[in-house]
Amino acid sequence: MVFRNLAMLLVALCFVIEPVIGQVKMTDEVKATLEKMQLDYLQPVESFYRSLPIKKNIFLDYQMAVTAPDVNLEIRYAFRPIGSHSFDSYPNVHSMSAVSSVATNNQDEEMILRVLEDDVAAEAYNADWAAIVDFVPKFQFSELPNGRMLALYAEGKGSVFIFFLYDEPSKFLEDQIANIKFKE
Repeated sequence: MVFRNLAMLLVALCFVIEPVIGQVKMTDEVKATLEKMQLDYLQPVESFYRSLPIKKNIFLDYQMAVTAPDVNLEIRYAFRPIGSHSFDSYPNVHSMSAVSSVATNNQDEEMILRVLEDDVAAEAYNADWAAIVDFVPKFQFSELPNGRMLALYAEGKGSVFIFFLYDEPSKFLEDQIANIKFKE
């Protein structure tokens, strides 16, 4: 009887512990920034997503990082509230500056920029401007071979740069590309 109760307790704990392990943790600073910039962040529901510590680097400061190690995907969030950068009102320049800082300098590699139509940016992200840039990251920024940056800008709120670093494109990459947007 004791063994049966212990076994049932262990099974119950597995269901309780697993979702907690997989949750993305946000610092108070990130929560305050999301509020200041009027951003909604949709936490991944899959339990294998985990928070990562921020790695200091000379290329680009970011404030939050998430990983899905089972699919070799890392997502880094760089929040730039309005007034924090001289390129605030030039999202195209600010975005290219950000991605150029972390992309390889190898001239044999390409950066592919796709600026989203205004109505798509507004509908998907409540943004005034949005772009996606595919690039190869500097190895000092990421050991993963591929990168995609989603750049979002909303007037009076600021810019967000989301870096997706991965081995191969996957469903998980596409699922997470819409996990943040400006509030209406």
